[in-house]
Amino acid sequence: MRRLVGIMQSLTPARIKTLAGVYFGYGLSILLRRPIVVSPPSFITVEPVCGCNLQCPECPVGTGELGRRKGMIELDVVDSILESFGRHALWVNLYFQGEPFLHPKLHEIVERFSAQRIFTSVSTNGLLLTPEIVDKILLAGLKEIIFSVDGASEEEYLVYRRGGSFQAVVENIRLLVSKRKKRGVFFPRIVYQTLVTSANEKNLDNIRKFAYRLGVDAVEFKSLNLHHGVDINKLLPSTSKLSRYKMAKAKREWPNACFRLWSNAVISFDGRLALCCMDKEVAMFYNVNNMNLSEAWMSLHFNGIRNGMVSGRPIPDICGSCSL
Repeated sequence: MRRLVGIMQSLTPARIKTLAGVYFGYGLSILLRRPIVVSPPSFITVEPVCGCNLQCPECPVGTGELGRRKGMIELDVVDSILESFGRHALWVNLYFQGEPFLHPKLHEIVERFSAQRIFTSVSTNGLLLTPEIVDKILLAGLKEIIFSVDGASEEEYLVYRRGGSFQAVVENIRLLVSKRKKRGVFFPRIVYQTLVTSANEKNLDNIRKFAYRLGVDAVEFKSLNLHHGVDINKLLPSTSKLSRYKMAKAKREWPNACFRLWSNAVISFDGRLALCCMDKEVAMFYNVNNMNLSEAWMSLHFNGIRNGMVSGRPIPDICGSCSL
């Protein structure tokens, strides 16, 4: 309910036109077997921080395997993103490869997007919230906050969230629920999200009940992405329906055009365009760095990748190994 209300509040004639253009261009691309891009993206992902305070075993940031430099987004980069996409974007995810609340001005970033009535969503490990920070994000107009809490006990939680504290996250969720209620505001929508692993797969009902007792608005279970491609940490659940990986995965028929390449722009903290959320190194667009984001989105290089998707021609390795 809260998400739907937030989306409705973000709708404008320009954004409705953009969304229609995204679907029209994608459908026409499939039909004609060549890339047709007639609209900017309706959805954007902006990376406030590349870096984290945890050491999660299947995250390239947590394991220290991410090759690109760490850093925090500057507010002028945020402004340039809004200049390129703000009028058309319906939704922004303020997270990518890192913990957003490491940024001391996250609330100002939220404010900038909220000022243009863009639905703002933050995903966090929840460890860095304080009463002051909670007050700031409530005032900034954050529409959604997703807490990554992989269980209903310290034992379950620490299997994946290494270096964290289950009790600390739980207390911070309670803090946000309490302050939202005290202020009498409708947002943010509070989500308790659990990565399903071998440690918690048999306890999902208890996790759901525990989370709702805290006062959250939604509980989501997310399948685990293996950064290394193989389950070296023995984290995959034994039940196949809880995993995005199958022992014998049927090959998807061509055309296999990823809708995200028409609808979602992913931007790193230093203002570079990534191919998608799986392009963690932001390494696919080395030859568009002299373009602004709007030009890069429509560039021959990006359309070349889209063309491979719809025509059956070779596609990047990152696409061939994608688990989404």
